Amino acid sequence: MHITNLFKHWTYQLFSPTKALKGKYEAFKSLLTHDQQVHVLMAELEEIYYNQVRMDFKVIEDKYNDLSRYVFAMLKDFEKMCPTCYPDLKDYFKRFDSYVKFIFASKESNTSAPFIITLNKIPLDGQALVGSKALNLSIIEKDLQLPIPGGFVITTNAFRYFIEFNDLRKSIDERLTKLDINSTASLNIISHELMDIMMKAQIPPDM
Repeated sequence: MHITNLFKHWTYQLFSPTKALKGKYEAFKSLLTHDQQVHVLMAELEEIYYNQVRMDFKVIEDKYNDLSRYVFAMLKDFEKMCPTCYPDLKDYFKRFDSYVKFIFASKESNTSAPFIITLNKIPLDGQALVGSKALNLSIIEKDLQLPIPGGFVITTNAFRYFIEFNDLRKSIDERLTKLDINSTASLNIISHELMDIMMKAQIPPDM
């Protein structure tokens, strides 16, 4: 691909200098546009970081993906302006970009049984599975021999499986990116939308 770009570049330089100059000018205008978009996103990310603005993490991920797209567009503009000037720049960008996206990538989550656990059967290392309140109730009964209400807890595995089975992650993320955590009205609207999504979803048969 790089050889093809070089061939076009030098062909225009030799046989069509006016066309080559026009192409560079268009690439330069595109570069300025993408540069402006990059600076806007960098300013937004810096404001979130330095002012500790509270928001769903999906917003940060989306802003970075936009930033990545515009930076890559700038690199293509550079290449059109001067194919021989920065031959390794794209490779460096791809390495950096893949590292950041690896950080954003969600860790594999367990969606297998158990989907419920009775309070008296929660393991001591089960906080991630049931939460601290249910775990503490279990500890009160096992260690202190004090009576606790009979009951069970729905595990985090059940929640993740429910989301995966109904393919709800995208719908949830779309709403969370619009959420203004400092606005009671926004919290009310988005929470009702999320509850509506959940209520309309199907309980997996094996759950």
